[in-house]
Amino acid sequence: MIRGLVIPAFFVAYGLYVLATGEGFIVGRRGGMRVFDGAVTALAISWFGLAAICHFRWFWRDRRILWRMAEIGQVAGLLVWLISWTYVLWSVTRRF
Repeated sequence: MIRGLVIPAFFVAYGLYVLATGEGFIVGRRGGMRVFDGAVTALAISWFGLAAICHFRWFWRDRRILWRMAEIGQVAGLLVWLISWTYVLWSVTRRF
């Protein structure tokens, strides 16, 4: 139960922080890079998608009534995460 609520709460909190500051950071092999502009919103949304994946996986699966929808929620969270990361990577590589 803790990992289904607390871990996603950290992901959502960081996503909100990224939105509030307007600046994100991607860790990479060469130290990483800062993300600005529209990619920041996509980066924050990717954190929300990751939070949804964790929440549906670890919280909804353990509930008697909600477990049937847990898989659909995980797939939806995964799609949000993949689409937003694709946009982040596209916008970051477009600058070079």
